[in-house]
Amino acid sequence: MSNSFFTKEEKELGKYKTFSDLNKKYRNSEKKLVEACRTGKIKIIKKAMKTHHKYEYALLYKKYSHSKRCK
Repeated sequence: MSNSFFTKEEKELGKYKTFSDLNKKYRNSEKKLVEACRTGKIKIIKKAMKTHHKYEYALLYKKYSHSKRCK
């Protein structure tokens, strides 16, 4: 997995936020995504998905960078 896979914002979040904080924000964004889907409005779904993606990838970057350091 190359570093260019992650955006600058995702890397920053992964570096400076705790795992529990990122996980909490990820879970919250997942709930918001489900709520957005219930509206049936694509614009709201896209906005919720963008936030959800950001926190999911920040979590992945945190795990990726940790495993890279441990090798």
